[in-house]
Amino acid sequence: TTDNSVTITGAVNADNATTADRTLTVAAGTGTVRFTSTIGTTQALADLDITAATIRFGGNVSVDDVASAGTVTLTGAVQLDANVSFDVDGTTADHNLTITGAVNADANTSNRTLSVTAGTGAIDFQSAIGTTQALQSVTIVSAAAVDFQIVDTRDGGISVTATAINLEGATISTIDTATAGAVSLTGAVQLRNNVSISTDAATTDNSVTITGAVNADNATTADRTLT
Repeated sequence: TTDNSVTITGAVNADNATTADRTLTVAAGTGTVRFTSTIGTTQALADLDITAATIRFGGNVSVDDVASAGTVTLTGAVQLDANVSFDVDGTTADHNLTITGAVNADANTSNRTLSVTAGTGAIDFQSAIGTTQALQSVTIVSAAAVDFQIVDTRDGGISVTATAINLEGATISTIDTATAGAVSLTGAVQLRNNVSISTDAATTDNSVTITGAVNADNATTADRTLT
């Protein structure tokens, strides 16, 4: 009837990433799962699945065990207590990152950064990023596809490199501080909503660069706009 929390204060690693495909599953229900250090950065995990009301990360996460990279599925709101990078880009097999809940910094003044490397895997943000406590920056190093809802950052901006960039939220904004961050989208962009991109801050504006084609998801049934 009553759930509770899980806290791991030290680094989490496999015993041998080469010979042992170790997986970690944590189910805390309405509790909090907190990692104060890194996961898999010395000996990578093969899969990571966490379900909790709040999932807190205090270090980088590597789930790219040798040739067969595993998935990362985070079911719940995610809080960054440090600058965090997720790596699911395996040597020969890349896999996916799915985050169902909102992603926020512990405090917007902490200037937390988020970076994801997925190779040919997919990244699915199913809720907003930074709308409660903005991140300093959001960087997608590589992915086959990335799905974004609303994204709000400070002056570190947004940089995305993916084959397909799907904008499902109404706003992409880098104006949480008086100086705006840049927005760089490298890949084909699909509008799955009416989208507004803003780098028009109070004192210093910044640039928007989109290198790939921009299209609506369906020109017949969806009258998409981009502002």
